[in-house]
Amino acid sequence: MKTLRLLKRTPVLTGFSFMLMLLLLAGCEKKEGFINAADESPGALLKSAGVVDMAIELKGSTHFPSYALKEQRVISPWDLNMLECKATLTPVGKQDYILETEEYFGTMLFRKISYEVKMTPGGSLKFCWPETWEELDFSTGQVVPNTMSVLEQMRLHTGCEIYGGPGVAQGTVLYKGHFDGTVFYAAIMVIGEQKEFGTVAPFYTTPPLIDGPIKFEFSIELEVVEE
Repeated sequence: MKTLRLLKRTPVLTGFSFMLMLLLLAGCEKKEGFINAADESPGALLKSAGVVDMAIELKGSTHFPSYALKEQRVISPWDLNMLECKATLTPVGKQDYILETEEYFGTMLFRKISYEVKMTPGGSLKFCWPETWEELDFSTGQVVPNTMSVLEQMRLHTGCEIYGGPGVAQGTVLYKGHFDGTVFYAAIMVIGEQKEFGTVAPFYTTPPLIDGPIKFEFSIELEVVEE
């Protein structure tokens, strides 16, 4: 896959966070850098977006890095906090699409999300994290409907209150990106502050609390599966 240059609440390592950390480390692949979605304009990257007139299959990865702005350090590296992903992009209207994703730790299904995507004829796209999705319940080993919003889940995992950034959108987060007929890329950038320790170790559980604003730059990076 083409490499894109990118850059409840306890201070101790819980069973949940220990398992999550092991799975993250086991599932990662080596890539370098740290994303900055604002650095690359979708218009500058697009050449000729393919016309999507039927469902297409994609595969790639999702990433969840973060960066301490005041401390000038990476908190959650792009290459360690990632999931393998496969997806289907289906046209449902003139500029309306459904992106159905499945994210994995190795062969273990972790999360299923259906996004409502708006995409221009030139390939610029945007979509919000939906209110509902399905995610792995570690206590049962089953993928079940979520019980909180994405911002509530971010607060649980990181201990951070999200208060700004271009990715904030009425109680959720907004992805923006592009599709050129081969590569599907979308990212968010939001800013938060750690108010308490999170549950994902060791990134958000190690004392002291992270000083100053934290930048989160999540991404979905996919390529069309060749038949």
